[in-house]
Amino acid sequence: MPDITLVNYNNSCSDVDSEKCKTFFSDPLKCFPSCQNIPEFKELFQPAIMKTYQQSNKVFCQTNEKGELCPYSLSMMTKGGGINVLLDQCKSKKCTESLLEIFKDISIDQFTVFENSTYTTGNFNYNELNLVNQYISILESKKCQYLHVTSDAITYH
Repeated sequence: MPDITLVNYNNSCSDVDSEKCKTFFSDPLKCFPSCQNIPEFKELFQPAIMKTYQQSNKVFCQTNEKGELCPYSLSMMTKGGGINVLLDQCKSKKCTESLLEIFKDISIDQFTVFENSTYTTGNFNYNELNLVNQYISILESKKCQYLHVTSDAITYH
C-alpha cells in the first residue's frame, strides 16, 4: 500500500474513500478471483489485515470541522507523535470522535494475525498492545472534552 504523505494526502484520501477502493478493502479476493487459490495472496489480503489497512487509511485521512488534517493524522505523516498530539486532537470534537471510533474498532486479533503471518517477524509487547487503550482513555477524558472547540468564537465546556 502506498504511503499517505503531506504531498499526496488529498488525492490518496479521495482514492481510498472511492467505491472502487472500498470494494477492494472489503473483499480483495472477490476483486481478483483468479488469485483466490494462491496461499500468499490469501494470507496477505485476509480480512483482519485489510481491516488494519482501512483503519490506517482512516487515521491518515481525518479532517476537522474546517476540512483541515487532524493533529494525529498530521503527526503520523511527519513521524511525530506523543501524548501532546492527542491533546491537540482534543481541540476538535470531530477529530476526537473519529479517532476514538477507529481505536475502538481495533482488536487484539489484528495484532495476532500480523504476528502469525509469514511476512512479518517479532512480537508485540504489553505496552504496544495497551497503547490503544491508553489513547482511548485520554480521548474520552474530561480534560479532552474540555478542550473541544465548537466554533471559532466560542468554546463550550
